[in-house]
Amino acid sequence: KLSAEEKEKLKDIVHHLTTAANFYKIDGRAESAGRLYRRCYLLCQDYLADDEEMLAQCAYDVADNAMWTETFDESSFYFDRSFRLKDKLRPLDIATNDVGDTLGRSYIAKWDTVKAREHYKKTIAGLVKIQDKTAAPDISLQEAVVILEKLFQNSGPERRRQIIAAMQGLA
Repeated sequence: KLSAEEKEKLKDIVHHLTTAANFYKIDGRAESAGRLYRRCYLLCQDYLADDEEMLAQCAYDVADNAMWTETFDESSFYFDRSFRLKDKLRPLDIATNDVGDTLGRSYIAKWDTVKAREHYKKTIAGLVKIQDKTAAPDISLQEAVVILEKLFQNSGPERRRQIIAAMQGLA
């Protein structure tokens, strides 16, 4: 178990390693970036698990790099981890939904249509709940579309983008 001071030092080290991984990624050295991102994630998982925000970001970094290298099993695994943590911390946040959309797209990219469909149905159900808190959990897609049309009309550009992404993902 690490002391509070040791945890702060380790967080600083993880930030530096992430910066180095970002430079590797920019330089086209995705394999090296992936190794560093994975190390950061493991350090967070083993020693900083109570900082779920940092763990979620490290999982996202691994997933994003894996997506770019077309390692879709790995990207889906880590996007799922990141999304679950972010959804726990901020369930209706725009950034959380963006990670969720990317998770759905990683399922599509790896041709896992069952998981993709399941994921986007849950996303649509969550968006429906924003507009109609009394909507039944087993609402039909047709009914969901009617509710989402109302939400779309009453929303700003970010929420509209989420609705479009969820419908496109499901399609």
